[in-house]
Amino acid sequence: MTQPTDIRRALALRAPARPLRVLDGCCCIGGGSEGYRRAFGPDCHITGVDIEAQPDYRGDDFHQGDAIEFIRAHALEVAA
Repeated sequence: MTQPTDIRRALALRAPARPLRVLDGCCCIGGGSEGYRRAFGPDCHITGVDIEAQPDYRGDDFHQGDAIEFIRAHALEVAA
C-alpha cells in the first residue's frame, strides 16, 4: 500500500513546541546542558538533576536528588 504523502517527512517538518524543555538526568555541572543550549538555542529550558550538589550548574533549573526518582515523579511536568 502506498501513501499519498510521506508521513515521516511531514512529521519531521513540524516545529517542536517552544520553549523546548530538556530534562538532563545525572547532569553534574551541566556539560551536556551546555551542549543542549548550543544545539537548541536560547529558546530551550533545561532542568538538571544530580545526586550531588551542583552550585555552578549551567542549565536553568537544578534539583538535587536521585535522577530516576525525579524523572518518575516529575517528567510529565517538565514535558508540559
